[in-house]
Amino acid sequence: MLPALIIVFREGFEAFLTVAIIFAFLRKTGRDWLRPTVYAGIATSVAASFALGWVLMRVNQSLWEGILGLVAAVLVATFVIHVWRTAPRMKGDMEQHLETASSRTSRALSVAGVFVFTVLMVTREGMETALMLIQVKNTRFILGSLLGIVAAALMSWAWAHYGHRINLKRFFQVTGMFLLLFTAQIVFYAIHELSEAEVLPNSAAIHTATEPFSPVGIYGKWFSVLMVGFCAAWLLAISMKDRFQRAHAVIMLLIVLAIVPSVARADTTRAQSLMGTVCEITVPDNDAKYIDLAFEEGKRLNALIDTWHDDSELARVNAGEQTVSGELGAILSSTITWAQKTGGAFNPLVRPLIDAWKTRDGGAVPSKEAIAAAMKRVDLANVDMVNGKVTIRNGAMFDEGGWGKGLAIDRMLGVFKQKGTKRVRINFGGQIGQYGDQPYVTIANPQKRDAPAVGLSLSKRSISTSSGSEKSFTVGDKTFTHLIDPRTGVALPPRGSVSVISNSAFDADVLSTALYVMGPEAGLYWAKSHNVIAIFITDKNEVLTSTPMPSLQMLDAKFTAQR
Repeated sequence: MLPALIIVFREGFEAFLTVAIIFAFLRKTGRDWLRPTVYAGIATSVAASFALGWVLMRVNQSLWEGILGLVAAVLVATFVIHVWRTAPRMKGDMEQHLETASSRTSRALSVAGVFVFTVLMVTREGMETALMLIQVKNTRFILGSLLGIVAAALMSWAWAHYGHRINLKRFFQVTGMFLLLFTAQIVFYAIHELSEAEVLPNSAAIHTATEPFSPVGIYGKWFSVLMVGFCAAWLLAISMKDRFQRAHAVIMLLIVLAIVPSVARADTTRAQSLMGTVCEITVPDNDAKYIDLAFEEGKRLNALIDTWHDDSELARVNAGEQTVSGELGAILSSTITWAQKTGGAFNPLVRPLIDAWKTRDGGAVPSKEAIAAAMKRVDLANVDMVNGKVTIRNGAMFDEGGWGKGLAIDRMLGVFKQKGTKRVRINFGGQIGQYGDQPYVTIANPQKRDAPAVGLSLSKRSISTSSGSEKSFTVGDKTFTHLIDPRTGVALPPRGSVSVISNSAFDADVLSTALYVMGPEAGLYWAKSHNVIAIFITDKNEVLTSTPMPSLQMLDAKFTAQR
């Protein structure tokens, strides 16, 4: 939060000064009629900056994050040094450029010149802000950015009313010092991401060495605090020399207010690839040492149930091995129980249908004969579980796709619980598992996964969503999803999404699949009769819930809650 606050504070105040100089020049030279042009330029700059930020925040590939980090570091360092060197003549230079832009012989050329000048000057600040903020994006950078905007507004008001008392040289010195220190952290982050993309020599060793120093690493968080502390100490020394000028006292107050909540609740977030997707874990800094243990548990479980490779215990069961460990036996028994409870809408033996529809390879429509043959293999009667032995017949095969992530979340949460961690949040490919908090979560628009449709406070441990938009394929004029109805053998069409909230991530994973297969009407009835908390978003943009949910909010006007 701290870096985001100071970045936005500094860049926002620079943007204000730029606009103030433009308006002052126009007023002084009798060209107030160009003020609407400046407003248009400001609006264009804000829109362009937000657009860039929106694009950059969706950059998730490590290679691009590393490249953008290095670009940001170079731009920040060179610009800070440039400002230090040119600050004394900045106002004169800007007025000279404005004179050239606004004194055209044609009124239209004057408008165009001032508009372009305003856009370039203000957008520069916005672009720098966007590039720097992507280096600190986490669950609290938005709060830091908002506080930075407030701080910039307060500073701007103070400058407008008490400009003669504010030493701008000191302001740019101390914030420039912070940004140069922050540049060092950006470089660490960029190297960390490039090593994660495996484009550096000895990437694995570099990745391990730099991870604690990234903005979300445990040392990186404290480095952020030390950056602010160093700058505050320097400002305090200068302020004492200047007899505690009022503006410096205001700045120091803002810094102290920023440090206190950040130190009181600093989090560490780390992510790894697991089960074919990304698993992200967030815990308090003091418990970051347990994150590797949780990931190891997730990897151990994956090695037990992964059917994408032939060496897991579950893959060997599919190949005919009968003796199983007590752990796997209990897991498979639970999946069979859920299959029976849901009337076959969830079926852990769905693998033959997955192979028939080739949903692991892009999708294809099988023949009626192929579907009929697969249906014989998914019958639950093909499995016997007695005295630690699993016997499967007729080519039946287990698949972990509808329950593996949920089970892994439960196991990883158990690691933190055992270690006494008070607050944990796991985002495993979109399924959330947590305890110790009530985080605000969103459910995506089924037709547009990067746009939230509804939001709510998560009061239980997990929420899992099944949606046809996750994977789909089209043959002719028909679109099919990766979700197959085990009762009919047919891949289902896209029809909204189903989210299930439960204190068991395993149960939530299983039931979101089962209720999607049932469909909104039958699924809602089943959920109500079994006390399951479910949220259906239909293809008609209706939001249906199995139980009253006062905290549920519509985040998109086209979705309506049905009572």
